[in-house]
Amino acid sequence: MSINIQRGAGGGGGPDQANQAAIEGETNEDTYIPPDMLKYGPGVCKAWIQFEQIGTQSVLASYNITSISDGGANGRTDITIATDFSSAAYCVVGGAGKGGDTDARLVMAPAGGAVAAGVVDIQCREESGTLVDVQYVSLAMFGDQA
Repeated sequence: MSINIQRGAGGGGGPDQANQAAIEGETNEDTYIPPDMLKYGPGVCKAWIQFEQIGTQSVLASYNITSISDGGANGRTDITIATDFSSAAYCVVGGAGKGGDTDARLVMAPAGGAVAAGVVDIQCREESGTLVDVQYVSLAMFGDQA
C-alpha cells in the first residue's frame, strides 16, 4: 500500500497560504486563508458598530471603528473607521430603533453625500421625515479596504 501526499510549494505538507490578491480575487482554491487575512474576503464584513444616540452618544460594541461623534443635529452621527475602505464605494447596511413597543417606523441611511473612505455620516428619521435621536443603531460595512 502506498500513500501519495502532495506538498505545497512551502514544503510543509499542506496547502500554501493565500496572499491578499488571491483572497480578494477569489482566484486560487489550492491555498488556505489564515485568520489574520480573512478580512480581505470580498463578502466579509469589514467594520460594524452598535451605538446609541440619545444623550451622550456612546458605542455599545464595535469592530474596526475608531470613534463616533454627534453629527450636529438630532439623528445624525459621524462614524470614523479605523482601516479605511479603498474608496467611498462601499456598502453600509443597518437598522435603528427607539426601544419601545410603539416605535414609529424609522429610516436609517448615510446622509446625502456623506460617505468617504474612512468616515460615514448617518442619519435617523421617523417615517414623517423628522430627524430623531434613537436608542440604538446597528451598522455593518462591506467593501474593499485600502
